[in-house]
Amino acid sequence: MDNFQDRDEQLLYRWQTVNRLPNYRGKMWYLVFVVLVGAFLSYALWADNFLLAIIILLFVFLLVLMAYQPVSEMKILMFADHLTVDGDEHKYRQIKNFWISEMSGMTYLYWEFKDDKFGKKMYNLMLLGEVNPLKIRQILLDAGVAENNNPPEVDFWEMMARILRF
Repeated sequence: MDNFQDRDEQLLYRWQTVNRLPNYRGKMWYLVFVVLVGAFLSYALWADNFLLAIIILLFVFLLVLMAYQPVSEMKILMFADHLTVDGDEHKYRQIKNFWISEMSGMTYLYWEFKDDKFGKKMYNLMLLGEVNPLKIRQILLDAGVAENNNPPEVDFWEMMARILRF
C-alpha cells in the first residue's frame, strides 16, 4: 500500500515508466567510435598534447560509465493539485506550462517550471510509455496548467546526442 493513500486526496491517475531509454548501439557504432578515438589519440600523441589525450580518455570513460548506468522504474501519481514522481511532489501551480511530444514512437511529457532555489526556468521530461496522453493532458488542463502550443525547438546538443546515441 502506498503511503500516499493516507491523505484525503483523490488519486486521478497512476503509472510506472522508466527514467530513460537504454541506448542500443550496433557493431558499426563501436567500430566508428574506436576509429575516431584512435585517430584523436594518435593526433594528441603526435602533437605532444597530453592534455588532449587525457580529455579524450575521460570522454571515453564517461561514455562507458553512462552505458552501464541501470535504467530504473519511476512511479508517477497524479492528484487534483499536484503530481508525485518517485516521492517528489510537484504542485501544478508551480508548473508554467506543459507539452506532449512524440519522437521515435515514444510519447514524452515535458513541463516548464521555475526553480525556487536557482530562480531559473527548468524543464522536466517524462516518458509516458503506454499511458493515454489525452488523459494526462486533460488532468493537467483541469488543474489550470497551460498547454504550450509552441514548444521550444530541440537544441543542437540534444539533437547531436540523439544522432550519436549518447
